[in-house]
Amino acid sequence: MIKEKLAQEVDGLFKKWDKSDSPGCALAIIKDGKIIYKKGYGMADLEHDVPITTKTIFSIGSISKQFTAMCILLLAKQNKISLDDDIRKYLPKFPDYRKLITICHLIHHTSGIRDYAGLMALKGKNTLEMTNLTKREVLRLVFKQKELNFTPGKETLYSNSNYVMLAAIIENVTGKSLREFAEENIFKPLGMKNTNFIDDNKYIIKNRAFGYIPDGKKGYFNAMVSHRHCGPGGVYSNVEDLFLWDQNYHDNKLGKKGQDLIKTMHTPGKLNNGEQGDYAFGLVIDKYKEQKRIWHNGGIGGYHAQYVSFPEYRLSVILLANLQNLNPELLANEIIDKLLETIFRLNENYEEEMFKDIELTKVTVDPKIFQNYIGKYHSDSLGIVTISCENNHLMIQASLRFPKMEFIPESETSFFLEFLNLRITFEKNEKGIYSQFILHEEGKESINKRIESPKLTQKELKEYIGIYYSEEIDQTYKLLINNNNLYIANFEMLFAEKDKFRTYWATFRFKRTENGLIEGFKLDAGRVRNLWFKRT
Repeated sequence: MIKEKLAQEVDGLFKKWDKSDSPGCALAIIKDGKIIYKKGYGMADLEHDVPITTKTIFSIGSISKQFTAMCILLLAKQNKISLDDDIRKYLPKFPDYRKLITICHLIHHTSGIRDYAGLMALKGKNTLEMTNLTKREVLRLVFKQKELNFTPGKETLYSNSNYVMLAAIIENVTGKSLREFAEENIFKPLGMKNTNFIDDNKYIIKNRAFGYIPDGKKGYFNAMVSHRHCGPGGVYSNVEDLFLWDQNYHDNKLGKKGQDLIKTMHTPGKLNNGEQGDYAFGLVIDKYKEQKRIWHNGGIGGYHAQYVSFPEYRLSVILLANLQNLNPELLANEIIDKLLETIFRLNENYEEEMFKDIELTKVTVDPKIFQNYIGKYHSDSLGIVTISCENNHLMIQASLRFPKMEFIPESETSFFLEFLNLRITFEKNEKGIYSQFILHEEGKESINKRIESPKLTQKELKEYIGIYYSEEIDQTYKLLINNNNLYIANFEMLFAEKDKFRTYWATFRFKRTENGLIEGFKLDAGRVRNLWFKRT
């Protein structure tokens, strides 16, 4: 068991949710093959006053992918498939892009296949509507695409479509659903009695936590998901069952047993240029504070989940939450920091600098200075970022999906977010104008340039207005002029360069005929690229 003081510190992280009128989460801390601390915080069901315990069942979102990947590995070990097989061998209706796509490409997200969740979002569907699709409907949408995001193996781009297709391959090879195959080959052998893939929204799930989102008035809305397909998600489990899964990584009991299966499971894929990525079999392999880390998160509807393991120390943390704005990743990192610090001290291998929080000092800045920074900036990771000044406070909003947040000044050009490990520094160009900011996040830096959007004339704007249709997603977009700007729905389209516009959620690249007339555009939106819309 962890020491009482450390237990109090861990409980303190969850104090704001550990109430009878709030959703919350379940926690399990694992060390050397044992659960050294487990607890439930908050409520599983607000309507019936059911508290969260460590037996409470949650949807674990994309953490499900490692179970799908294990099923594929077991089939490979049984010589029923090869990881290097062309996927069209098992999915003959998949489009022939004249490029080999293997099962490995699907596993490591290097296939270039567009993300069906991104495609559905472009159709105006929300997450809850996406989970209500059947596997057949998802595959029909994916198979309808006429182009890949990139050449298979060229890069890594996360796509939920990959894991729906893996589930379909498992079914076509075995004659069993992913739910049935996983139950027989993973959950039952490991004694995970409270864990299942759910592919039918009519199933009764005992001890299930309901998912919630805040309603903005100190209350909550239900945000339940209705799984009708699985593979990229769909697993329901609790922290006690996931402990059994975590232990199997150290002492494999599946297949022919032995650790070869686990070694493969923890091996990231390689790109065409020979570079190794960080995505293995439904798991991310990287480093945290110079220590090898194996992890994955998940989030869908009102559920969020985090699994993180440090194999060298046989240390793992599992967090399952039923509140949309509760961030298990940040909380797990805080717990890991406390535990690793204790371990390093005991091993006399302690580097204090690794665990020292960056001291950020608030300073008073003349609000007039903020006028230099106001504007829109383009970020590869955040989309269009708006910097504004409200009531003498510098504010940031990363796309319309996120709330505005206040930046705290630590100097006249450097600012930080008080509750996130994120800082920005504004920089001038050769003309002495603040033209970009550097985003500092988790030890990484990225340049984010100001969008200088010159005003086009009415004549120039009229070239782009009209109705555009995408056959691949069966969706129509209408572009019009409003207040002397180009708009799509309620979103202003910012001019980037000739025939290129940006919104908060996408980039539009227009294509012209030989006569110079606009015939359509290609749209890039996150995990969907080069989606063609023809002018009608």
